[in-house]
Amino acid sequence: GVRYQIKGRRVTPDNPSRQLSAIRKLDAKQFDVLAVVIFDASYDIMDAVLVPHEVIGEYATYKSYVNAHILHLRGDILNDSRVKNIAVLKPAN
Repeated sequence: GVRYQIKGRRVTPDNPSRQLSAIRKLDAKQFDVLAVVIFDASYDIMDAVLVPHEVIGEYATYKSYVNAHILHLRGDILNDSRVKNIAVLKPAN
């Protein structure tokens, strides 16, 4: 019964932005959890998290020109205790 919205972003040396695509109608609560995966240039997982809907509004910014909330997956949100890290890291060789 949990509804997810899924977003991914690939960061590269030329484009290190961790900005996710627009989150529309946040107030309508069309999902319960935002699942986010950030990939590096080789598509290895850098971050993978589950963000509860109620947390997004604390970190996202509403942008009227896109009529949506914009969220960057960096900084404090990654350390928020309500955000669950689900990344599976490769074992060291």
